[in-house]
Amino acid sequence: DRLKMSAPVLGKAVRLNIFGQFARTLSTLLVNGVPVLTALKITEEIVPNTVVKEAIAKTREEVTDGKTIAQPLAKSKLFPQLMIDLLKIGEETGDVPGALQNIADTYENELALQLRVMTNLIEPAMIIIMAIAVAVLLTHAHLDHAGTAGVFAGDEVPVFCHPADAVAFTDPAAWRRDGFPNPLEPVKDLRSFEDGDVLRLGGVEVEIWHTPGHTPGHCIFRLDGEVLVFSGDLVFAGSIGRSDFANSDPAAMRRSLARFLTLPDDLRVLPGHGPETTVGRERATNPYLREFG
Repeated sequence: DRLKMSAPVLGKAVRLNIFGQFARTLSTLLVNGVPVLTALKITEEIVPNTVVKEAIAKTREEVTDGKTIAQPLAKSKLFPQLMIDLLKIGEETGDVPGALQNIADTYENELALQLRVMTNLIEPAMIIIMAIAVAVLLTHAHLDHAGTAGVFAGDEVPVFCHPADAVAFTDPAAWRRDGFPNPLEPVKDLRSFEDGDVLRLGGVEVEIWHTPGHTPGHCIFRLDGEVLVFSGDLVFAGSIGRSDFANSDPAAMRRSLARFLTLPDDLRVLPGHGPETTVGRERATNPYLREFG
């Protein structure tokens, strides 16, 4: 895991993903009233990197002894100075959750830009992949999921998206509604799907579930019934997607989460961020799904 973080090109994306996930998870837990030590423990379990897990565990021990969160994180030498400085400001002003949200936004946005750079670097490999690609399916239209879909698809491969999020390609300001940039590469062949549609692509059946909340047109994809589900930014391992964007809908998010839990417990789940999980594991351990039974 340490090598992954230090690898050329890819290492930066790995670090940005981990830092963003750490900050987003911890801030969400704290905002919802979870005690700081418990929040650190849950975050430690969710972060998919053993080196960072160890650093969080040591941080939790030192916080128990009266230290701030920023002090042991800085001592670990793993976390960037910008992150430490922003966290210190949050501790000094009494708004640690807000500082962590700003940190998460910073690294998630930087990750999206880094992925665009990586896309350009691996373009020759992408050309080979495109030779066998039959379609691009978007769970939603945020930059980190849809930013380079048009580049990957090129002229021949269709890109599918729910109509409520397809607006992001034609009128991003109206779709996002908060003035935050969401630049998407143009898509030549943009097609739509609706809830309940079944796409037959390359011998695989993909059932579309419209699961709004994170974005208006967010969808998850169930492959061949009992094989697996791509959950996008609806459900992660130990967490869920945000529903506090300008175009989010918290009530719709709750309905979508409840619908997700109608899936079989042994169904594999591949989230839009983080490690693989199963429906049953999330039903049993995800703190954000407990209210749904």
